[in-house]
Amino acid sequence: MWIISLRRYCGNFYFSTEELVNQCCVDCVVSFNVVVSYYWKKSILAMDSFVTPKAKRPRKSLKLSSPKDSTPVKIPASPFMQKLGWGTAVSVYRMERSPRVGCTRSPWAIKRVMHRKSLPGKNGEKPRRSMNNEISERLCKEADILRSLKHPNVVGFRAFTKSPDGRVALAMEDGHRSLLSLIEERWDQVHGILSYEGSPEVPKCEYPFPPWVVLRVAHGICSALSYLHNEALLLHGDLKSDNILVIGDFDTVKVCDFGVALKVNKKGEILDSEVYIGTRHWLPPEVLELEYLEMDWEEGDDPLPKITTQADMYSFGLTVWEMLSLKFPHCPSNDDGEVNSRGEEDEELEPGSDDETNDLLGTRPPFPPECLEDKSYNPILEIIHCCTDENPDMRPTASQALEWLTSIEESGAMKKPVKNQENLPS
Repeated sequence: MWIISLRRYCGNFYFSTEELVNQCCVDCVVSFNVVVSYYWKKSILAMDSFVTPKAKRPRKSLKLSSPKDSTPVKIPASPFMQKLGWGTAVSVYRMERSPRVGCTRSPWAIKRVMHRKSLPGKNGEKPRRSMNNEISERLCKEADILRSLKHPNVVGFRAFTKSPDGRVALAMEDGHRSLLSLIEERWDQVHGILSYEGSPEVPKCEYPFPPWVVLRVAHGICSALSYLHNEALLLHGDLKSDNILVIGDFDTVKVCDFGVALKVNKKGEILDSEVYIGTRHWLPPEVLELEYLEMDWEEGDDPLPKITTQADMYSFGLTVWEMLSLKFPHCPSNDDGEVNSRGEEDEELEPGSDDETNDLLGTRPPFPPECLEDKSYNPILEIIHCCTDENPDMRPTASQALEWLTSIEESGAMKKPVKNQENLPS
């Protein structure tokens, strides 16, 4: 039927049916080639005028409520990182970062909140909020503070993020080792429990850290405190050997752990909204006195004394004292002579149960006899004596202590010996 219709349309009745079919096939092939040629030329022209489309803006990541402008990164699970230590409801790990093309990347220290259950109420009170919330807020505060600090003797901020399970994590500059771990290792060397680097050929030490080491650590801490007190207007509030990081062979000293840091005014007084926390054995006498006065204070009474940045200087003096005594302040040795440890990993160091130990808190601890006999320790004993004065007004400021330590540094007393074999100080 379609052939008849086509013949009628063409008006040509002189072609036979077979000829007409052949002619139609030829015409269809020609038409197909014309169409293909047309679209081929069109595609070539389109390719010549093709412009690469602009990339769409990346979707902004969800921001945490604190700190502002958080920098989320992917933190691996705890079992895949090396554990460095722990604190109150937090653990610290070392995260090795994979290298990029053409460069290596230094590791980070990761402070992560532990899993904790809700704390029961006391004396019939309602259950308190979970410790996770409290520690998370403290970690957020520390991240906010670290982000704003820029000083060679303050640990560097790297990132702040939240894991899928809701726990927050703070990434910081890797500080290698804490001063506390070095003190404990030194104590083992002095008492012959553990030889240096595990080698039995190294003779045991008969002295604490040599003077150049103690002075170098003291100088680094004072440099950080001077910056915090005068420029950042912050009181650290928890200065101790566990919060001091040592890089290399005492090449650099950095202050860390700003979770309980307090804001101060230009006079160095903490703001009314701030509360001093600290660690019990490093608390200055004015803080202990304030705790006692607050128990009986009522409205209308004389205003309570203000805690100032001089509280940090008392804790600084005790931290330097730790390097000489190789033990915690106001924390007597046990029967075996071992330095007291922190006990459980999720508990703070608390004072002993006996009243005699509690009475020692806030006082100046005695100096080790070995250091009193060696005159090279005299500058160190002098600064400890001044900083642990019970009257905060009699203590030197961080700037004054730094100036004095800088003059000692210029005399060459802090230079590292050419061949330091941890021998007796000359």
